[in-house]
Amino acid sequence: MQYFIKKGHELGIEVHASLNVFCAGHNYFDRGMVYSGHSDWASMVYTPEKGIIPITEEKQKYGAMINPLNEEYRTHILNVLKEVVTKYPDLDGLMLDRVRYDGITADFSPLSREKFEAYIGKKMSKFPEDIFVWKKNTDGKFITQPGKYFHKWIEWRTKNITDFMALARKEVKAANPKFLLAHIPELGIRLITKWELISLAKSMIRLKTLVGPLPNIKITDTQN
Repeated sequence: MQYFIKKGHELGIEVHASLNVFCAGHNYFDRGMVYSGHSDWASMVYTPEKGIIPITEEKQKYGAMINPLNEEYRTHILNVLKEVVTKYPDLDGLMLDRVRYDGITADFSPLSREKFEAYIGKKMSKFPEDIFVWKKNTDGKFITQPGKYFHKWIEWRTKNITDFMALARKEVKAANPKFLLAHIPELGIRLITKWELISLAKSMIRLKTLVGPLPNIKITDTQN
């Protein structure tokens, strides 16, 4: 890492480290932390045919995603981020990938149910059906049918990720105040969630000068 930082800076290029956040294993090869002593970290997913199962049983998905509310894992990944920015103080920033749930099917663990019920201030009589149920459409494909708490569930999930990003920023800035922190979502969306908006814009201008035209990038300031 230090070699890349040194050479990049010699060329006038900012160097940002990209790290996966809520992913801790590879389902194709059964390896990673969820396969080596931390199976409880694996997200619990609500599937149309098998019900609620560990994501490690979904072998068609390569990423063994984590429940973003798992406190032990959150402590672990925050320590990793702080270690990186402390060990490599000349690094220009962190690009955080997979700061998300594993799609609409996650997370349906007892922990998520407990935290969600606390959020809405009431107990659910049916779980996960109060969130959504799986139905087959006219083509025989499974689709979701929202339950009475579906919209609050989506709101709550969004808040969980937003709160984690705020915490990550606070922890990283405490370890190294100069650091740039960005979030890159999945599915090919060119979106960067940034607090140091002006600094990032300057970086992109310099990068464009070095490598030519860049893809369209939407920058959204979400500090507040």
